[in-house]
Amino acid sequence: MKGQKTIILSYANHRQQAVVRIDFAYDAELAAQVTQREGVRWSQTLGAWYVSKEHFDLHRFFEAFRGKAWVDYEGLKKDKNKSTKHTPVAVKPRYKLKAIKAQLSSEVNGQIQSFKKWMEQKRYAENTIKTYIHQLEIFFGYYADKDPASLSHEDITRFNTEFILKHGLSSTFQNQTVSALKKFYRVLYNRDLEAENIERPRKSHTLPKVMSKQELQRFFENIKNIKHKMAFETIYAFGLRRSELDMQQKGCQQGRNNPKNDELGHANPNF
Repeated sequence: MKGQKTIILSYANHRQQAVVRIDFAYDAELAAQVTQREGVRWSQTLGAWYVSKEHFDLHRFFEAFRGKAWVDYEGLKKDKNKSTKHTPVAVKPRYKLKAIKAQLSSEVNGQIQSFKKWMEQKRYAENTIKTYIHQLEIFFGYYADKDPASLSHEDITRFNTEFILKHGLSSTFQNQTVSALKKFYRVLYNRDLEAENIERPRKSHTLPKVMSKQELQRFFENIKNIKHKMAFETIYAFGLRRSELDMQQKGCQQGRNNPKNDELGHANPNF
């Protein structure tokens, strides 16, 4: 429709997920309204906004933009006429967590609970305690037929190969298991595992996610409060942390309150 903003909807695939792509000629007001929709994200790869197909509601989308923009959903109709081709995805073998933990003997479970109480007394973070206990229950459940005192770093290496790698578990899971075991044996058995002989995954060096020029422009254009806009522009321009901006502000304020300085915080030569 002439003179009216248009939003074009179509189906796409993003990171092995079916999504609804949202295209429109750039308009600051329209961009702000689109980003307020639940689940809407920007994709640098697609060069467009998108939302998961599973959570997309066409009727609600229509209602949200009624009178504001023309919604062209022809691309969604075409997709229905196409036969959906599913690309086979490698399925990771699953393990039964409850079954593994159920194999823990009462004696070993008691040791794990004693270790948990020790961590609580040492004021470890709640998430750390939960993670360590979870890793220990899986590890000792896997080796339910062995006495914890007899386990060595070779058993840990085999657990990594036969359980963690086999089930496609993350490097984080592997690191958490090693950390939990080292602490457990040090506290309950006064024994240091041979850390140099336990393989830890290499740390991944991922590139930082940065905003594009278009995203930055939209971001700053949608900040209505002048004070907030100035603060964000200062942080971005000088690469500051928020705490560093607070320090700068406090320093300026102290300068203004000093009777030896003028109203701008500069030294007053006439004082």
